[in-house]
Amino acid sequence: MRTGRRAETPQPVNFPRGLLKIIAVTIEGPDGEYETTALLDEGSTATLIDSEVATRIGAVPIRQERVRLEGVGDMSKVVDALQKAYLARASTMHAPSVSLTSRLDDWRMAGPGSTTSLLQLLESDLAWAEKTLLRHSQWDCFAEEITHLRASQPLPKASRIASLCAFLDKDNLLRADTRIKLALTATEDVKAPIILDGRSHIVRLLIMELHVKMGHGFDETVLNELRQRYRIINARKTIKSVSSSCAGCRRFKGRPVLPPTGDLPLERLNHHTRPFTFTGLDYFGPFAVAVGRRQEKRYVALFTCLVTRAIHLEVVTTLSADAAITSLRRFIARRGSPKQILSDNGTNFVGASKEMRKLHGGPVIDFATNGRIRWRFIPPAAPFMGGAWERLVRTVKNALKTTLKNRSLPKEDTFRTLLLEAEAIVNSRPLTYVPTATDAPEAITPFHFLIGTSSVVPWTNDLTDGEFSQRQEWRKALRLADHFWARWLREYLPTLREKLKESQPYQDIKEGDVVLIVDPTLPRGLWPLARVSRTYPGQDGRVRVADLLTKGGTLRRPARKLIVLEAQPVATEF
Repeated sequence: MRTGRRAETPQPVNFPRGLLKIIAVTIEGPDGEYETTALLDEGSTATLIDSEVATRIGAVPIRQERVRLEGVGDMSKVVDALQKAYLARASTMHAPSVSLTSRLDDWRMAGPGSTTSLLQLLESDLAWAEKTLLRHSQWDCFAEEITHLRASQPLPKASRIASLCAFLDKDNLLRADTRIKLALTATEDVKAPIILDGRSHIVRLLIMELHVKMGHGFDETVLNELRQRYRIINARKTIKSVSSSCAGCRRFKGRPVLPPTGDLPLERLNHHTRPFTFTGLDYFGPFAVAVGRRQEKRYVALFTCLVTRAIHLEVVTTLSADAAITSLRRFIARRGSPKQILSDNGTNFVGASKEMRKLHGGPVIDFATNGRIRWRFIPPAAPFMGGAWERLVRTVKNALKTTLKNRSLPKEDTFRTLLLEAEAIVNSRPLTYVPTATDAPEAITPFHFLIGTSSVVPWTNDLTDGEFSQRQEWRKALRLADHFWARWLREYLPTLREKLKESQPYQDIKEGDVVLIVDPTLPRGLWPLARVSRTYPGQDGRVRVADLLTKGGTLRRPARKLIVLEAQPVATEF
């Protein structure tokens, strides 16, 4: 073990008494040398070193030593030794400059009462710190390669940098040799870039710093800047990973991850039940009609059977709770009382109308509860969860546009008549494939479950079951209905089986995640931040709805309207 050389222009430094000697040393071994600092007392010729350092230099211990603590004697002669140590450290290859050492010492000795609160760093100080970090990163990732290069041995064939002409420079930095060493204006880093591993945390911090300096721009811009100085293994993949983990980029560029396709609810598959047992409800409009000499608005309430896909339309005069109750009573009088009604969350019927909020207030819910009707609501801002009725709203609108084309303002009676005709058209639509053969049975329609025929062609098939007789018409009706349900199971149900495969891995939202709520009505910079307070897993265990805690209160939103900014770690069971 030897200490570093004395600097050519030593400067006297005043040190207090009572300190141990901090000496810059170079530890030599068969496989190389290692420069560091040691805390020694006067007259020491040996020191304890870390086992990793001993492995690097190939040092073999003389004997096992037990570490013991003893008192420190007279340190009156430590001043000269410390001065030599600091100046020797300044002359070492990887040590900071004398000025940094002196300024650090003066800053420590100044105490808390000094007017200088911060230490002024120079460019040379930052360069020394950067090289030190890069050496640490290279040793963590390429320790075996560095050991071979120090011993003048070829790199292992399995090394990730075996294809590069790697060498160690004067600062013990691992660089890649190139063919442009004779370029006059090129810098040393361009001629021989520093080799780094993209998996190193220091390298990821370096990329993040450059990513922020480039204004969170394109990954190719960051890669081009890094290539001026470094040769990073898996650089493009690492840059993409760093940019995707950037909180600023996720806030302004992130997209919600779509949950996997869920299973159809039981309400859509409960066959052999009366039509409209499970009903979906939606409002659309308004439509202008003529009442006397004045013009008024009318809305349409669409009731759809979730199993047979039949519809029932009712004209609603206003968006009040009374009008909603009367339309529901007319529907029950004609179609029977449903067991369950599914609808939007109230604010989604006609935009954000305050009057529509009253629609699902006390009177409507009380009326449904007294009739033993269960009323369920889909989450706010999730119209895709009500696709069963949203698609039929579009179908009815298309039918009305065709009927009302090139017509003047219809009277209210005319509008009701046209609405019922549109209902008949939609209920006569085929639910399955329409065959072209003349002897093939007609396609099944919603009207088959309502009136027994498609309303166009009467039922002419000969029923030959033994239980039929001319005097038992009720048995014939039951058998006819069962025949339609058998065709529904055989022809219509298989069309609902298609399930899209996940295009990308989906990580369920967890309680505590920080998310950005997507709001198409606002600019992206104004989208609110929230924290997930509660999740609602589906029957398959995947989370598609969550409660969010915002500065304005608690909201419930679908998972596809949330952008995760900071995710909680996944708990692992051992």
